[in-house]
Amino acid sequence: MNQGRISANYARALWEWAYEKGLAAQVYNQSAELIEFINQNPDFTQLLNSQSVSISKKQSICEKVVSKIAPDLTGIISLHIKNGRESNLGLTLRQYQKIYREKTGISKVVVESVALLSSKLVNDLKRSLHDKFKKSIEIEQIVNPDLIGGFTLTIDDNYLDKSVRGELEIFRKKLVDII
Repeated sequence: MNQGRISANYARALWEWAYEKGLAAQVYNQSAELIEFINQNPDFTQLLNSQSVSISKKQSICEKVVSKIAPDLTGIISLHIKNGRESNLGLTLRQYQKIYREKTGISKVVVESVALLSSKLVNDLKRSLHDKFKKSIEIEQIVNPDLIGGFTLTIDDNYLDKSVRGELEIFRKKLVDII
C-alpha cells in the first residue's frame, strides 16, 4: 500500500476523532507544533525510524516527549509506532492539517522571499487574498536568499513565481531554445 494513502487514512481517522471530541482546532495547532519539533530535532526522527529500538521503548520515549508538545496526538503516534508506520508520521500530520483547512475554509499561503515580509505587508496580503478567494488565509513565510529578489507564492496547490531566479531561468530556457 502506498505511503500517501496510508497517511491519508490515518489523517482522516484523526480528523474524525478530533472533530467528534471538539478538539479539531487544538489538534491542528498541536500538529503544527509537532511538525516543527520533528523538523528541528532530527534525532527524534532517527529514533522513530530506528529498527534497533523496541516498540515499547519508542512508545515510552514518544509519550514523554510528545505529551508536553502535543498531548492530544500521543494516541496517533502510538498507533503509528505499534503498526510500524513511524516514517509516515510527518505526512499524516500534514495530511491532517490539509483536511482541517479544507473543512474549515482556510487557504494556506506559503510566501518565499529573500527576507521576511513586514507585518503590514503580510496583513495586506492576507486581506487581498481573503477578498479574492473568500476564505480565511494562513500565511507561512520562508526565507530563501537564492531567489535573489522577488518572491514565490503557493496558494493551496497553485504556484506563482515572481522571483529574479525564476525570471532568469525562463530567460535561460529561451536562450537555449534559440541556440
